[in-house]
Amino acid sequence: MTACLLGIASPLLLGFLLVRMLAPGSGTVVSLFLGAGLGAGLVSCEFFVARVAGFPAIGLEALCLSGVVWLYYRRRPLSLVNSHAYEPWSTLDKVLGCAFAITAVAAILGFEATAFAQPHGYWDAWAMWNTKARFLATPWWRWALTVEMNRTHPDYPLLLPGFIARIWSVSGGRELAAPILAAFLFTFATAGVLVGSLVVLKGRSQGFLAGTLLLATPFFISHGAAQYADVPEGFFVLAVISLAAFSAHSRETKAGFTILLGLALGLATWTKNEGWIVLIGFAGVRGLLFLQSRDWAEARRFGKLVAAGLAPVLVIVLCFKRVLAPPNWNIEYRPDKFLLLLTDPSRYKVLGSALLAAQSDFGSNGLTGCIVVFVVYAICAGSDGTYRSTVRSSSGTLVLVLAGYCLTMIVASADINWQVSTALYRLLLQLFPAALFTGFLALRPPGNLLASLRSKKQPEV
Repeated sequence: MTACLLGIASPLLLGFLLVRMLAPGSGTVVSLFLGAGLGAGLVSCEFFVARVAGFPAIGLEALCLSGVVWLYYRRRPLSLVNSHAYEPWSTLDKVLGCAFAITAVAAILGFEATAFAQPHGYWDAWAMWNTKARFLATPWWRWALTVEMNRTHPDYPLLLPGFIARIWSVSGGRELAAPILAAFLFTFATAGVLVGSLVVLKGRSQGFLAGTLLLATPFFISHGAAQYADVPEGFFVLAVISLAAFSAHSRETKAGFTILLGLALGLATWTKNEGWIVLIGFAGVRGLLFLQSRDWAEARRFGKLVAAGLAPVLVIVLCFKRVLAPPNWNIEYRPDKFLLLLTDPSRYKVLGSALLAAQSDFGSNGLTGCIVVFVVYAICAGSDGTYRSTVRSSSGTLVLVLAGYCLTMIVASADINWQVSTALYRLLLQLFPAALFTGFLALRPPGNLLASLRSKKQPEV
């Protein structure tokens, strides 16, 4: 365990310094948790490049870390976004903070219990992600990408297996602690980014409420402990949405937030194939917004900055897909087959029924309770127009991504009932943290609600 902990120290430092260098306005909490996920993704990319090139991964990682440290200490001071994190703690902040702390402790204990009960993870973890990690940790790593390994989806991107294999390369063993630590990192880094971003943008109470709802959703904790790649994918979707909000409402650090946004988009494609839908959905919504505003100069600036963060990772993903990975067995690239599946009404019926059931089921763990709490709070608090444009673009992105997920399930060659039963809830889970962030960004903080209620009770003079 100690050796594995040392193995994640370098990614944590790399990501933290990168976020602090490019986007100091995000605050220490966001820098720590956002940097944890981004650092894990970057060292996974470095590990894969080193494997392909045939030289030690530690050397490339040390070179990158040295470069980031050098740039960090040479950076010029930047102004911060208007942060609510420096406001005094109110009584409500303290109450909601205690509730969040209790929920976080319970979530950690639940994660620990699940991890000890299933140390190898659930089916997809040991059958796909951890199996690939074991191959990547050996000189025979290419065997994981052969057609003979077809049912392990050798075309799936390698962020999670690469990160686990990189921890093993440092520890010198194959400890089960490595995939458990990776799962723990992404699970609670997601909560950290959600809470930290909302604290900066909306205030502590809003952040603690959102974090409590996320960690009180058992499917999120149990699925994180299952060691699947859906929680890491959800982390990068949340990172994209939150960084877009920071970018839209910052001044001097706007460029840094936008570069990190592009990096998060690239790492989403390196985590799961669904990352391509996230990339297309985000680009589509942004393109429509720029067409509406006709601010072509801003569109060019934004595109260049996103490309600066996206391009290095996207080159790695494209090389992996085009050169090393076999085709996806679940998608047949035949126009006649595609049209037959696309026009089959029975597939839409099955998917529509499952989506309706998911509102009250979501893995049989109480999403209904989360929705009820959020709806009641939304009715009481009301909307906040401060981030209206950001909320619209984020909502449009999430809706477009969900539509892309559904379309992919419709045209996939596998049985639709099997897809719904095995994948639908996990796809919804990928969007769940980002949806919570968008929802709470749109609402007034509870402190404003209480203040308005007090003012109504006061008699007129």
